[in-house]
Amino acid sequence: MLLYHIVFGTDNGHPRDELEDLVQWYFNSLLHAGQACGSYFVTWFKEELGVHALMADKNAHALKHHSTWGRKHLKQITKLFGHAPLWTLIDDEDGTSLRSWRKSESLVLYSCCNTMSPPLRDGKSFKPIPTYLLPLTDTQKLDLHRWQTAYWDFDNTWLRSSALEFESYKQLADPLSDLSDQGFDLREAIEEATGIPTYYYLFRYCAWQDDKEKKRRCPKCGKPWRHKPKQENAPFTDFHFRCAHCRIVSHEGCHVEPRHAHIGDDKTGRTEKRGISRDA
Repeated sequence: MLLYHIVFGTDNGHPRDELEDLVQWYFNSLLHAGQACGSYFVTWFKEELGVHALMADKNAHALKHHSTWGRKHLKQITKLFGHAPLWTLIDDEDGTSLRSWRKSESLVLYSCCNTMSPPLRDGKSFKPIPTYLLPLTDTQKLDLHRWQTAYWDFDNTWLRSSALEFESYKQLADPLSDLSDQGFDLREAIEEATGIPTYYYLFRYCAWQDDKEKKRRCPKCGKPWRHKPKQENAPFTDFHFRCAHCRIVSHEGCHVEPRHAHIGDDKTGRTEKRGISRDA
């Protein structure tokens, strides 16, 4: 991600709150399309309206990547301000996103509250892939943005250890939760659009003791899914568990907590909310 300063211009006699609303609508459309990432800040400086925003990469603000909504709002902005916004890169990093998903062997849908990066990752390097590059519809990209925002909310609630701590944890760790349900729908849509095996990352924190944790079965199909890491101190992306049939990856829990270790486990005889994903 790269930080930009975008200058729109002076108010030209228009009410400032109306101009700010229009700019916010525009940037919301960039967020929904996966061009912008995380938060943005609207400011007035030297009588000019500007925005500081994180963008997915150097090409993210190009007109060809705009959604239908983005083009509409940009046209209104250009008319009111008399010119297109001026984009200035104020970040000396080159970004860490992949410019293409086409050479990926697999993809992983992943998020957490500590990163504003796009939620789709390359399965090998784990570098984020900008959402706007994906062959998805505008509505699907919006759904992906909404899913990630919801994931951040649940993750933050769980970390704060509030009264809803384990209700939030269930959303993150149970493959049948509403959050996971939405994630599996998106995973399937991405795989269908790209033709690349796409996995859903299922969070795991509460663990069983000793070997019982290592011998867990896939929580969707109940089959063995242990995926032995290549080295003892394996990187985060060398997942302990992988089910190619159900398209799930996960880790061993890191905190022994028998009271809640059942969350995310296979439950014999339960009724699935959805069918199992097809193999690629």
